[in-house]
Amino acid sequence: MNKPKLGRIRVCDDSMKGAGINKGDICIVALGKRPVQGKPCAAFTPTCKLLVRTYFKEPTGHIQLRREPAGKKLLVSAPGAVMIFGPVVTVEKGGGR
Repeated sequence: MNKPKLGRIRVCDDSMKGAGINKGDICIVALGKRPVQGKPCAAFTPTCKLLVRTYFKEPTGHIQLRREPAGKKLLVSAPGAVMIFGPVVTVEKGGGR
């Protein structure tokens, strides 16, 4: 059985603090794996930003990338407009560095 390739992303803001992911933490991402509805994932947006956000796929196929706690900003993209790298499988605490 093949192990998934893993990537690392350092979080640069507190937009996911409601999910326990804080500025300075490192998210370990299973590259190429399908994201899980309602769980954090890594995504590259149409505005060329690499983000860790909570993933939701609507019945229309549109993708929602939500901050946690949900609030001010929510990115909704047409199918194919967002590149999902994979789900966050673990978080290494970085202490706000």
